[in-house]
Amino acid sequence: MGIFYSLKAKLLIFGLCISLIPIAIITTISYFNARNALKRQIMQDLTAVAESRKAHVLEFLEAKKGRTIDFGSDGFIRDSLEKINRGVSLRQNNVTALNRHLSMNKMPLDPHIAAIEVVDMNGKVAASTNETMIGRDVSGQEIYKKSIHAASNNSYVSQPYHSTYLDAKSIDISAPLTSRRGSKTIGVLIIVYSLDVLNKITTQRASLRETGEVYIVNKDKQMITDSRFIENAPLAVVVDTEPVRMAVERGEEMAGVYPDYRNIPVIGVSVYIPEYGWTFLSEIDKAEAFAPLKWLGIFAGIVGGICAAVVSGVGIILAASVSRPIKRLTDATRRFAGGDLKAR
Repeated sequence: MGIFYSLKAKLLIFGLCISLIPIAIITTISYFNARNALKRQIMQDLTAVAESRKAHVLEFLEAKKGRTIDFGSDGFIRDSLEKINRGVSLRQNNVTALNRHLSMNKMPLDPHIAAIEVVDMNGKVAASTNETMIGRDVSGQEIYKKSIHAASNNSYVSQPYHSTYLDAKSIDISAPLTSRRGSKTIGVLIIVYSLDVLNKITTQRASLRETGEVYIVNKDKQMITDSRFIENAPLAVVVDTEPVRMAVERGEEMAGVYPDYRNIPVIGVSVYIPEYGWTFLSEIDKAEAFAPLKWLGIFAGIVGGICAAVVSGVGIILAASVSRPIKRLTDATRRFAGGDLKAR
């Protein structure tokens, strides 16, 4: 009897092995192929989003730089600054007139402008749409130093910072001011923009699903645009992740799976802008990205279970049909050995 059940069990195990092992292998290969294909597709989508937003930001900044140069060619601004530089008795009148001109004729041309400053050769703000800025010394700032010795058709973008005068996160664009009767530099024009202008580009999340986001990190590893998950993130959240380190330290871009600034595993793509030292990050939570594979795994499990049940049933029937004649032969042999010569 023991031989019968031992043989039956072996036949059943053998049948299960030769049928379920190929199913398991095929299912595993299919799962990983689907996973890799999904990952590649997500990477392509994230790269397209990052490149698109990068192009949009660069186009936006170039337009603002062109506007600054255009403002710097304004004859009234240049003449007024020359009078301010030369005169003392009429200085206040010239400053008042220039402030009014900037507020009434220049600021309305661009809704993104937070303030306009006209800076003299000593680095002092001579006139501004925000009167609290008048007299401020900006001679040590990079935005001033780059413009004061530059050609008239050049403009520069500052790193984002918190303006104490405006009590707002800002970004400056500057251009040199030259005299109308020559190419002599007489000062610098600085246009202050609210940092929110970049958010209008990065926070467009129509195609980014539930956890997708695009944000910018500066060369100091500070986030300079809004986070989807953390309030007041610009200039407050430090992003010391692998793609940011690669961009800041080596100027390299990255695509892969890594923990983000929340220490949550994400699939992400980085795009580097060397002229500003900024890194664009386009990311989506790994859990959401691979959610479709969860249902694939459940489906594979159900199919595998059904196959196992079917194979087990067939295996039991097959094992029984194969082992039954052997059992009868064994029983007959025992009877024959016991003296029953009529046993067949």
